[in-house]
Amino acid sequence: MISGQVDSGSMAIGGGLSIFALVAAILGLFGSKTIPSVVRLDSLNYFNYITIISMFDVVSILEETTAFIWKFGCLLGLGLIGYILGTVKFVRKDLPL
Repeated sequence: MISGQVDSGSMAIGGGLSIFALVAAILGLFGSKTIPSVVRLDSLNYFNYITIISMFDVVSILEETTAFIWKFGCLLGLGLIGYILGTVKFVRKDLPL
């Protein structure tokens, strides 16, 4: 690969997954209990369970319950795993200086 070029496949996958997660979160919002029943579509509630964004439980935080704590732990664990794997991959890279 020529210096300065970015692998288009990795950009497409990363961008595609990010856009999918955002769109799924928006669609899931219209199926959640926080939306009034006049606008709510219960069939869209399935979108709340297919992205990692669903692990951020805003309703539990606003209601001041402790149900969100284990979800934060999962997010922290996934973040640490991603950080460690990215660091290991970067360290093993052969960078021409």
